[in-house]
Amino acid sequence: MKKWTSILCIVVLINGAVLAQNYFATILKSTGAVYVKPSGESEYNVAAEMGMGLHVGDAIMTSDDGFVAVIFTSDKSLVKIRKNSEVTIREEYSVKTVKVNEGRVLASVTPGVRGSFRVETPTSVASVKGTKFWTVTSSEYGDRFYGVEGSVSVMNLITGIESMMTPGQMVISTPQGQIVNMPVDESEIPVDPDEAPPPQQQPQVQPEEEQVYEPETTPSEEVAAIPAPTEMPEQAVEPQAESGGSGKPFAMGLGLGSVTIDNKIYNQIALRPELKFGKLAIALDVAIYMDEQGNIRKDEWDEFSDYIDKFYYIRWAQPGDPFFAKLGAMDNVTMGYGILMNGYSNTTEYPQVRKVGIHTGMQMNKLGWEAFIANAKEITGPGLMAGRVTYKPLKNLPLRIGGTVVADVYPYKGLKDSDDDDVPDALDIFPDRDDNKSLKELQSISEPDRQLLRDNGVDLPSDDLIDNLNTTLSDYDRIMNGAVSIDAGMPVLNSKFLKVDVYGQAASFIPVEDSALVSNGNTYSRVPFTPGFGFAVPGVRMNLFKIANLSLEYRYAGKNFLFGFWDRAYDYERVQIRNREIYTKQQMKLMQASMQGVYGAFDVNILNYAILGAYYQHMFTSGTEIKSFMATASIPKGKIPKLADATAFYQRNNDENPFLFDKPSENTILGYKVGFELGGGAIIYYVFQKSYRDYDGNGVIDPKKESISITTIETGFSF
Repeated sequence: MKKWTSILCIVVLINGAVLAQNYFATILKSTGAVYVKPSGESEYNVAAEMGMGLHVGDAIMTSDDGFVAVIFTSDKSLVKIRKNSEVTIREEYSVKTVKVNEGRVLASVTPGVRGSFRVETPTSVASVKGTKFWTVTSSEYGDRFYGVEGSVSVMNLITGIESMMTPGQMVISTPQGQIVNMPVDESEIPVDPDEAPPPQQQPQVQPEEEQVYEPETTPSEEVAAIPAPTEMPEQAVEPQAESGGSGKPFAMGLGLGSVTIDNKIYNQIALRPELKFGKLAIALDVAIYMDEQGNIRKDEWDEFSDYIDKFYYIRWAQPGDPFFAKLGAMDNVTMGYGILMNGYSNTTEYPQVRKVGIHTGMQMNKLGWEAFIANAKEITGPGLMAGRVTYKPLKNLPLRIGGTVVADVYPYKGLKDSDDDDVPDALDIFPDRDDNKSLKELQSISEPDRQLLRDNGVDLPSDDLIDNLNTTLSDYDRIMNGAVSIDAGMPVLNSKFLKVDVYGQAASFIPVEDSALVSNGNTYSRVPFTPGFGFAVPGVRMNLFKIANLSLEYRYAGKNFLFGFWDRAYDYERVQIRNREIYTKQQMKLMQASMQGVYGAFDVNILNYAILGAYYQHMFTSGTEIKSFMATASIPKGKIPKLADATAFYQRNNDENPFLFDKPSENTILGYKVGFELGGGAIIYYVFQKSYRDYDGNGVIDPKKESISITTIETGFSF
């Protein structure tokens, strides 16, 4: 009785204060960390306190231990906001709206008062007159509404489908437009701790945290349509998916299995902790590789840079936030609309090659910028870098223009030189010492004596190689592979069911003369050429019902120009060797006739059971055709029993026929990742990636002898 008397006194006192201050609502109770963002402000900078008045447009955010109860002044309706929630209160034309962006809310609406009350999420809207119901919403998974008292009309904003919910029912409303009404047991409805009976009276009642709906899939998994049609599939060989925030400040993964490095199989033990502090996330990949004798591979521990490699990534916020920064693995980087850099990844050779990328940017009201370095360890080259600036010139027109610069200043950094003798490993004759110093020592031996040594079983290089020395990286000029682009785009339609953007883009490589690789049967020669320009106008992107993205472009490539030059496979094609000569991708791929054609891309989420994506480019001129094709598919976790992960991709760009799957080319890269649940929190992963190299230089790939495969079989544990 004393408890209720105290509560009544608090309500009466607060009610009087509310009337005096003419607040829209008042905080009746607050525990833990709760913050208020006043209307018109951009940050949650006010700590919530009991008795604090709220105005129309104010927003409330609760943290892991936060809870707040808000009472509305005019009708005494009560809203209880649980932890990890974000809510905005509004009123228009006597309609009170509680906008739930994320989290769980219990609404107790006073019946019989003037006006109406509704709860709105990014997916649904629930309209009521007088009732009590729970709202559980996630921007990624959609909404669940639980009826406690009265009736609630729930409408899905994507398709407009409505459903009436009564006590004992649950309505599921998904971001893909589905809406399902089903009966639920009382034990499945979230419990309000303020009204829960004492444990001794109802010992069977479970704590609230065990009764609130939690999706089975983790937030890091894709359960919605891929946001950008030109993006590439997810990296198939990454050791851990980068999560968008599971709500846990610390997670630990353990990997046991085998991995192939430098064509040798090693047993692997890997610790993969992930720490999160607000927008800051740190993920490590501390792996130990052992051979069949139990010897630990020391190449991952003998240099200072090896310890930097143990950071899989360090991230602050995400692209699209006012400021973001990331250090480490870069699985999918596209600059602008992708005319130059489209889906680049610095993890294609992981874990054989570990790169430390840098990607950061800032977006202000009119001005934005972005900077990218593919591998900070190549900064002395320097290696691949990119920068972008955008600007919105007009106040009343959503037009945004942008400019991008991409350059690989010293692509020869892509060749590994383990003994630092300026001779790449692929050409190294003496892997553990300076090649040309050793060859000069052999010059003191006469040719007849060299032949005598060979006749007696001594393995010596050829006389030509001894006399002329080996090829070194210093023999090649520092010709920068670089390009600049400009673009402009704006939305022309932005409705709930259809969004349309139009854009145009143009680019030019830096017009510095280079020497292209030309095949003459079994030999090669260099032919001078100057890189050119290209444009894509017009371009159209569409989003349909939030489940499908479509894009279409008309493209023109002037002489010696390729679209999406820096793509997913760039690190494989960056620099190659033919007949002991070193060639860059620009020298091998860029010399082309002028062409025109079309580019189209799509991705679609099929009822959350499968996510499919693809793009296709067809460029042509008199007597010549060049085509590009990429496809990706994934199945979200939980759709097939025991299937924890399933992704696959295939890419073949700038090829005469990308659909000759049995006859791959150097432009081909494919892979998959499949995970199966073993029980007890264990998952076994099969990861595979394959590309091809024309080692003998005959222009034809032998799939059995000229393939490069990266295979990983690993058992993972999360705890």
